[in-house]
Amino acid sequence: MSCVAGFDPFGERDAAFFAHAHNCGECARVLSVLEAGARVWKEEATSDAARAVFRERRLARTRALRPARAAVLSAVVFLVLGAATAWAFERIAARWNAPAVASQDGAVTRAAPPATTTAVATPPEEPSSKVSAPPEEPLVAAPSATDRVPAVVPPAASTPRPGVAASPTPLELWERGVVRLDEGDRTGAAALFRRVIDAPNVDLHLQRRAMFRWSQVVLATGDSVAPRATLWQLVRGPDATIGFDAALLLERCAPDDRPRIWDTYLAGAPPEALRAEAIARRNAALR
Repeated sequence: MSCVAGFDPFGERDAAFFAHAHNCGECARVLSVLEAGARVWKEEATSDAARAVFRERRLARTRALRPARAAVLSAVVFLVLGAATAWAFERIAARWNAPAVASQDGAVTRAAPPATTTAVATPPEEPSSKVSAPPEEPLVAAPSATDRVPAVVPPAASTPRPGVAASPTPLELWERGVVRLDEGDRTGAAALFRRVIDAPNVDLHLQRRAMFRWSQVVLATGDSVAPRATLWQLVRGPDATIGFDAALLLERCAPDDRPRIWDTYLAGAPPEALRAEAIARRNAALR
């Protein structure tokens, strides 16, 4: 590239060119661009050199810190291993000490009977020189005393067993079922409510409550078929309040039978407030 006067700004630049560049706009622009590029190149070279120096210093610092880091990590690992080992040995020692104490107690209890036998055996040795009959009497009395001790123990141990094995009452089963339900054990609660329903001589009101709660728990587990018969019994039953709640659950079990459910409930002549609500639900089901 050359200007009109024949000067090439990209070629050799001498004093004549610089004198010409003061009067030539094109050469002046090219010269300014070249000077700006040279400045940028120098700045980049300087920054690259600074980065290289910084990189070298950082690498040297990391090389110097590596042994210290390794030492710190090794110390931490040794401390953790030492603490874990001490804890493990303490647990092992505690386990070994417990049987040792039990064995010593057992040895003491085993050492007591021989002492008593020797004490019983020594008295007969003195009168044995006179008559042989007297020593035989304490020997017979000693076994009889030992025989009496276990004879008394079985009745004492067997007396509380009938009280423990006594079957709980329906009310106790109901309370246990409520506790199981509060704890989130639906299977255990349903089993206890079922026992209340099948219990002999159960109060009818408590039985109906157990039937409703059993149906509610079974329906909550996803089974909408099993509780239908029980809910129909409650809907036809004499308790209007439980029957209304049972009808609501039966709607979820058999949504297609909603008009028949509420007709069956209304046939039992419920109170006015429940009757109005049941009529409203039956009308909504017929729409």
